[in-house]
This record gives sequence, C-alpha cells and structure tokens, in this order.
Amino acid sequence: GNGFNPESVRVELNGPSCAPCTISNGVLSTKTATQVVAPVTLNNGGTFTVQVRNGAAGPLSNSEPLTITANPSISSISPTSVGAGVFNETINGSNFDPATVGVVINGPSCAACTIPNGALTTKTSSQVVAPVTLGNTGSFTFRVRNGSSGTLSNSQTLTVNAVVINNISPTSRGTGSFNLTINGN
Repeated sequence: GNGFNPESVRVELNGPSCAPCTISNGVLSTKTATQVVAPVTLNNGGTFTVQVRNGAAGPLSNSEPLTITANPSISSISPTSVGAGVFNETINGSNFDPATVGVVINGPSCAACTIPNGALTTKTSSQVVAPVTLGNTGSFTFRVRNGSSGTLSNSQTLTVNAVVINNISPTSRGTGSFNLTINGN
C-alpha cells in the first residue's frame, strides 16, 4: 500500500472473535510509507478483513481479506487399547482436510511413523480411519496434519498390549480331530 504514516500507522483486523483487534504502532516491526509488518496471532479459523489507519482516529483504509484455516483437532480415537498387530484406528475430530490429511504416530520404535492420505480408508472433515500395524507394546500418540508440512493436531494415546495366552484346553489329547480352545486376556 501507500500513505502509511510510520509514526502513527496501526493495523485493524475484523473477523471471528476479533471485532476489531488492533495492532498498535509500537509493536509493528516494519513501518514505512509503503509497508507495515505486524505480529499477528489468530486462534480461530475464518475470514478476516485487514485495514490500516494513521492514528487512533484516522480514516480506515480499504480492506483486504485474510483467510485463516483452523488447525486440525482430535476429539477421540477408537480403539484406545489393542493387542499388538494389525488393526484399523478411527480418529474423530474437526478441521481435517480430506484431500491432504495424514496420520502421525509416535511411540516405541515409531518416531515418527506416518500414514499418508492415500492409505487412509475413510477421509472426511471430522473422521479418518487408518490401517495400522504396531508390533511393539507401549503407549503411542496419534496426531493428524493437513498436508505434509501442516500444523500437527493435539494428540490422543493408544496403548498396545502384548498378546498373551492364559491357557488352552485341552492341554493333552490323543491324535485325531478336535477343537482347541485358547483363552487370552
């Protein structure tokens, strides 16, 4: 733009939970007649309008739109406890981009393991289903991200337990056909 007064220019944002939010002259990192650089933190997704004004009472400039995409967030996973092996993990939440969302897993011998978008069996804005193979026991954190370099979501924990046989029946038998019952935990 142009016409900015480096001594008094300020930035005003209007949008979700910000009506208006003002960035004062004192915190602007660059202030020239043609450019202003403002530190901005927006925690809500949506469309914002950006305007500047010289001084607190000066007229507002024209506006330019700024679109903020909300970060993905996980509300739950299912299951939360499994035996080691192969299973499907359902991840529920919000702000998943079905075209780019991927799953990131961290845990024993898995730092960080990724399940790319193309391998996911369900992809919506609020749910993904990931085919998972975990052979190690322990706690694993699941996160999602939109795109390969997007912001990681919050995490949810999955516990992988060892597969254990408690007992079998019968424990002794003659040759021939029979049913073997295997009990586990």
